[in-house]
This record gives sequence, structure tokens and C-alpha cells, in this order.
Amino acid sequence: MNSEASNIEYELDDSIATVRLNQPEKLNAFTFAMIDQIRDAVERAAADEGVCVANC
Repeated sequence: MNSEASNIEYELDDSIATVRLNQPEKLNAFTFAMIDQIRDAVERAAADEGVCVANC
């Protein structure tokens, strides 16, 4: 992820990937950089065989 990586949190617990916005001082408003970071996190989850969508 890029320079604002601290604004997006990615967590994997068992087979559940959670992507969280972490910019409370700005009420979690999106920036263009955060959109790219969210896309990266979703792609990371999609590529991880340990992440399940349903009925793993």
C-alpha cells in the first residue's frame, strides 16, 4: 500500500478478512489514495486462499 497506508487497516482472523478505514480525525472521509488502498486490500484478500466468502 502507498503513503497513507495507516488510513486503511487490513486484518485477517481465521478465514475473515476485514478492511477498516482509520482516519477518525477526518470522519473517515475517502481520499483518492484510500480508494487505491482499499482496492489493494480487496485484491490481497481475493488472492489469499485462507480467506473465505461462503462455505469454506
